[in-house]
Amino acid sequence: LEILPNMGSGGAVKGVLAGKLDIGLVARDLKDEEKRFGLRKLYYARTPLVFAVASHNPQTGIDRARLVQIYTGRNMRWEHGAPIRLVLRPESDSDTAVLKLGLPGMAAALAEAYKRRGLPIAVTDQDAADAMEAMPAAIGTSTLALMLAEKRKLKALALDGIVPSSATLASGAYPLAKNLYFILPATPRPLVQRFIAFMQSRQGAAILEQTGHVVIKPG
Repeated sequence: LEILPNMGSGGAVKGVLAGKLDIGLVARDLKDEEKRFGLRKLYYARTPLVFAVASHNPQTGIDRARLVQIYTGRNMRWEHGAPIRLVLRPESDSDTAVLKLGLPGMAAALAEAYKRRGLPIAVTDQDAADAMEAMPAAIGTSTLALMLAEKRKLKALALDGIVPSSATLASGAYPLAKNLYFILPATPRPLVQRFIAFMQSRQGAAILEQTGHVVIKPG
């Protein structure tokens, strides 16, 4: 199994369309112009979208009111005194869409954040994780699946006292989720079909659950 560097959802779709990729991994629905090419979409899992900090940051949790203050620039110091560095994702990114829909007040806060000068904008999930690992006292969004699967030196903050996990997401207690899809050509190769069958098996589901996924059952 060869996994290419992160290219974003748009790049993954283009790679499948061009025949360069057998499977594209995306965190959004197909756009209308993409659907007309006959691509197949397989919804296979959900994972918590989390607010992450470096693992050495003593912060363990955050609430919605404080997040609004951070994104608008009204509160930019942690309780231990370090200045907060906010890592944004692009306005068109799926992380941004989830925040706008999932947390009251965040749409307006994000609009203000994009007007602020000097804030880093991480284009891909890996770029965001790299920035938060490298910058002391940084905060931004990531997914529990990425952090666990890539063994990132990051910590997921509890949100309003709810620790993000596959269990709290499945129960509805944790409010922020990213839906994960495989994008496939109209006729996947037999090897691809074998891989998907393994992923949907009991053994494959166990691997996903161990890395922060809520598995979506076939059909």
